[in-house]
Amino acid sequence: MAMSGSRGLAVQRLFWNDTKGELVTVLWLGQGLGGWPGVAHGGAIATVLEEALRQVAVGIDKDWTSLPEEPNTLNLSYVKPTLTNNFYVVRVTHSAEQVKKRTGIDPRQPADSSPLTQEVDAILESLEGRTLVKARGTFRLPTAAQAKTELHSAGKSTWQTLVNNIIPKWST
Repeated sequence: MAMSGSRGLAVQRLFWNDTKGELVTVLWLGQGLGGWPGVAHGGAIATVLEEALRQVAVGIDKDWTSLPEEPNTLNLSYVKPTLTNNFYVVRVTHSAEQVKKRTGIDPRQPADSSPLTQEVDAILESLEGRTLVKARGTFRLPTAAQAKTELHSAGKSTWQTLVNNIIPKWST
């Protein structure tokens, strides 16, 4: 069964709120994504939230090719049942302040050769603003040196894409 169309993930629109530093996604969860009749499957919800967390972790203006494949950690709290055949709002923000309070390290300023680690929070809520699912993901993004090594083995065209497009964005 495909996840697209009115029975699946029919509508998904992303908006970036620059003032709050927040990604806002409006989406439709159709009945084809149900686990229990009328209730959205937890795995489908987790997939939607993981993708949104990943986009904010790497940066909203970055190329999708620089996204990490999967989070180092992904914690979900299913607060209330998420019903199918409804629109929902996902709000995603960096949780850098919480990381800094806990560890004393600013995750946006990594140590010399350590990988950049981003912790990101998301909330799935109803259109009325009720929190249904909370998520937190930790992503280790590749350093420019790691990406060079990996992409160099992939071929010259990929390497040139990295040099011309991706590395300049990381250094800013």
